[in-house]
Amino acid sequence: MTERDGENVFRLWRQDAGLTQMQVAIGLSIHVSTVNGWESGRAAPRRRQWPQIAELFGKTVAEVAAACIALGDDDAAAVPAKSKS
Repeated sequence: MTERDGENVFRLWRQDAGLTQMQVAIGLSIHVSTVNGWESGRAAPRRRQWPQIAELFGKTVAEVAAACIALGDDDAAAVPAKSKS
């Protein structure tokens, strides 16, 4: 599930971790606008980023994949997410 009470799961995960968008961006070596895009639903993380995202937020790769699928990422739906971090 990507939303709880209207909030995007990536935002919820970040807030639960006590991180700013900038801290997430630095931790993943991406631009802060990319993190903002995930949280606004304009974009979904790339598959190669899933393990890093899972590790950063203490989630499984499957949970990250499910969040991407729920954001409408058709590429994510085509790939079975079975590895864990």
